[in-house]
Parts: sequence; C-alpha cells; structure tokens
Amino acid sequence: MEKGSKRGTYRITDAGREFLQQHEDAITLADLETVPAFLAWRQGYQSKTVDAKERSTVLQTDISEQSDEATPEDLMETASEQLNEALASELLDRIMDNDPYFFERLVTRLVLSLGYGDLSKTSGEVTKKSGDGGIDGVVRLDRLGLDSVYIQAKRWNTEHVVGRPDIQGFVGALVGNGANKGVFITTSRFSEEARRYGDERMRSSDISVVLIDGLTLAKLMIEYNVGVGVKTVYEIKAIDNDFFDTE
Repeated sequence: MEKGSKRGTYRITDAGREFLQQHEDAITLADLETVPAFLAWRQGYQSKTVDAKERSTVLQTDISEQSDEATPEDLMETASEQLNEALASELLDRIMDNDPYFFERLVTRLVLSLGYGDLSKTSGEVTKKSGDGGIDGVVRLDRLGLDSVYIQAKRWNTEHVVGRPDIQGFVGALVGNGANKGVFITTSRFSEEARRYGDERMRSSDISVVLIDGLTLAKLMIEYNVGVGVKTVYEIKAIDNDFFDTE
C-alpha cells in the first residue's frame, strides 16, 4: 500500500492487487515474506524498536550509576533529561515520515509558539508549495503586517550538511522580499562556515538570520509543546514551615 492524498488514508498498489489475486484464501507470514516491500517495512520497524530499547537501557544505566550518591530530585532530573533526548529523536523520525509541506506548517507554528506574532490564523502563513522564491513561511509580528519574520524550512536527512551557499540563497530571498528578519530551520545540521556566516548576519544591522538545526528544533518543540503533550506529572511535596510555626 501507499499513502493516499488525505491524512490516514491509503490506496492499494498494482503490486498489492496482484498479490491478492495470487492469494485469494488466507495469507500467511510466509506469503508476506516473499514481498520485498514487506521485508523492508519489517526491517525498519525492528530497527526503531531496537533503538527504543537501547535508549531505555541507557536511561536505566545512567540512573543506576547515580543512585548511590544522588538525591531523588537528581535522579528525576536525570530521567527527565534522558526521556527528552529520546523524545527529541522520535520527533525527528516522525517529521521525516511526513512530507515537506507538513514540515513547513510545523516550523511556522513553532515560530508562532515562540512568541512571534500570535496564534491566530492570519498571523502565520505557509507559502504556496511552488514558486515561493526560497520563502516557506511568514509570521507577521503585528496585525497590520508592517513587520514580519520570513522562514525557510528544509526537511533533509541527518547526513545532509547545510552549507554557506544555502544561507546566502536565503538571504537573497529575504532581500527580494524586502525583509530583514529570517529563520532557517532544518532537520539536519549546519556547517561551521554556514554558522559563521549566520553569526555575521546577526551582527549586521540590515538583515538578521537565525539558524536552527534538527536537535535545536526538537528541543524547542518539546519546550513549547509543539507536537507533544504532557504524559505524566509528578509533584514533589515539602514541609510547609509556616504551617507549623506557632509563634
């Protein structure tokens, strides 16, 4: 099967129809193992399961190593940090499972959540899928649209390195749109040269560019509750000394 045009819908492929015609009765695991696409899916699923187990083992090991000398609060903080690291990795996986247009909507929502503009429908805008001139999203900082933040979103794999030419191209797009504020967000990482150029632009008085890599993106999503929600809350109680003070 392959994804359909709507969220949560799938359509059967020609290969799938042929497989069903050849197996009109019950379909066994052995039958499925003759299909390359099934084998590829199972390998990817098992890989993600192993990664999750490894992250859990690391978390348990780190807590165990600290348990003799750390306070309960220290252990909870360590566990929280490790859980957030695992969550950040899972967030990037989920982002890569979606299409680039989803990513453009996501980063526009994130910039709004950071406090730029407001969360109204008119404050943030994703540009058209094509012909956007290097601009993927716009967040208006005021209701009249006199000041805006322009966004470029690149959903690239972790091996891809965003170089200086990519940032220079984005700056050119900002100039073409008469803008002086930009955010370049990617799921991958930036080269040192690209970061230096970004720092130079931040020190410049004409155009400011902020660079956000994949790890920073995931951390910001967790901090500002974009694509995540609170699962459990633990309250730590302490003695109220004023209650017991009778003087």
